[in-house]
Amino acid sequence: MNWIIMKLSFGIFVSAILLVMATPQTTMAFVLTNKICKVSQNTVLWLADRLLEQEVARALARQQGEQDTIARAQVEEEILTTSAASRTPLELPTSEELEAAKKANQKFWQQQQRLLSRNKKKQSGGGGMGFGGSANKKKKTQSVDTTKDNDSEPLKQIAFNPELDPEGYAAVIRTEGVVRKNNVLCQETIDSLRQFIDDELIRAQDDIASGKVSEPSRFARVLLKRNRWDMSLSIDDDIVMQALYELLGTESGEGTVGSIIESALSGDAQLHELASLISDPGSDRQILHPDMAHQGDIQTRTGPPFVTCFVAVQDVTDAAMGPTEFLPGTNTLKHHEEFEDAERRDDLLLRSPTQLALLQQGDCSLYDTSTLHAGSANRSTKRRRIFYCTFRSISLGDDRTVDEPGSIRGDVLERRWSLRDVRHALKEWHAKKDA
Repeated sequence: MNWIIMKLSFGIFVSAILLVMATPQTTMAFVLTNKICKVSQNTVLWLADRLLEQEVARALARQQGEQDTIARAQVEEEILTTSAASRTPLELPTSEELEAAKKANQKFWQQQQRLLSRNKKKQSGGGGMGFGGSANKKKKTQSVDTTKDNDSEPLKQIAFNPELDPEGYAAVIRTEGVVRKNNVLCQETIDSLRQFIDDELIRAQDDIASGKVSEPSRFARVLLKRNRWDMSLSIDDDIVMQALYELLGTESGEGTVGSIIESALSGDAQLHELASLISDPGSDRQILHPDMAHQGDIQTRTGPPFVTCFVAVQDVTDAAMGPTEFLPGTNTLKHHEEFEDAERRDDLLLRSPTQLALLQQGDCSLYDTSTLHAGSANRSTKRRRIFYCTFRSISLGDDRTVDEPGSIRGDVLERRWSLRDVRHALKEWHAKKDA
């Protein structure tokens, strides 16, 4: 606002000087200049008042929007706690549940294999047919046809591959939208990562306050920001690399979480987010939301658009600490259509069982980002920290920029690393570490 006023004042001042220079009668010129300056002052004051009114109106609108969001979150919590549907902790899947998920996905897998086989035949015959699909990110994101005949890009396997995850955890993500996996980080890494996150939060806030970095370069937008941060992390820090090394491994099939993500999205999946979610005591409950709207046909054909891994960096065994609450099975187009319909939304919540991610340190929840979920209120006296990474299916485009990177550092975004690339970097890092 100050910049606009200064620019306008300068323009009027220059106009007055030019008028003096162009007027032969000196007395008349100064009279006119004096009048112009008075008009200038009044105009600038009027403009300042209008701009201030607009700024105040925007601030009040943001405040009202946040109050409405808090009120809606409270309504949702009341519905979920009073409904007949179950509200239970997120548990490890049983062997029976894993087998059932694998069987449910077998038909999809066979259909996909037949489709890919047809595509290869068309490709060799000069034709081309891809999965295709709709665009849209919650805002839907841009879909990319990755199976088309293309001289520069070979035909790629992009969908669920059960052979890479014989236990069936990726199959549960496809059917239920969320799954739990325990002991994915060792205790030493957890302790170092917890301290690193606390120190990094202070450092990021100080760097922003001093003007060293911009806020979007360190913090992504997050629902209900009071005492809650979504802080991006540098992949070049050793403790971050160590955590990723334990999660993802260095080769295909290695890593507790890496094999699950590869099974769900393939090794070509792109690193989309690398960050920490922090909620301090007093943070409000979020409204239920998907991180990504259902992608329609492209998601039906190729599986989750994104898979996120939330790792607890301290015990979150108390529901008062604000654990993430998931609505399993809501990663479908039908559920999203109901959720987006204000008249049907509450009915959906009344009959939907929910699961709280009550995790011990080092345990994780892996979820399809189109699954409905929310961070609950932290009513405890303890900080909750989550270390997380997200991988994006190559069936979707990416419209982020280095200036607005989201939950990832701009320099990491620029690298455009796939899961395969991350594993290669981890392998090199670990070799140097052991040398």
